[in-house]
Amino acid sequence: MHREHEEDKLSILDISATLDTGTKVNVEIQLNNNHDMIKRSLYYWGRLYTYQLQKGMPYSSLHKTITINLLNFVMFPEYEAFHTTGILWNQQQQKVLSSDIEIHIVDIPKLMQ
Repeated sequence: MHREHEEDKLSILDISATLDTGTKVNVEIQLNNNHDMIKRSLYYWGRLYTYQLQKGMPYSSLHKTITINLLNFVMFPEYEAFHTTGILWNQQQQKVLSSDIEIHIVDIPKLMQ
């Protein structure tokens, strides 16, 4: 993903794809735990989401964006499941606020147990 400004952080996506529906998918493979995976995942998700919009385009043209993180470490030791999905949730109404954001975290070591 290119930098808009020289001082912007360079973003390198491991795998980036667009589905027939227009949904953007980013797959990240992370070998080491740098203890910043959630923020890193949100950053890459945000870049891929906003990169869709060109000058003059309506916000309604933005497509759902999914980030899948395949981790060679355990992100959530307190969870039994190897797969965790994050979405944008309205706590008061107990329903999805927007289906445009979806972040998956797969703890590979849990699959090996």
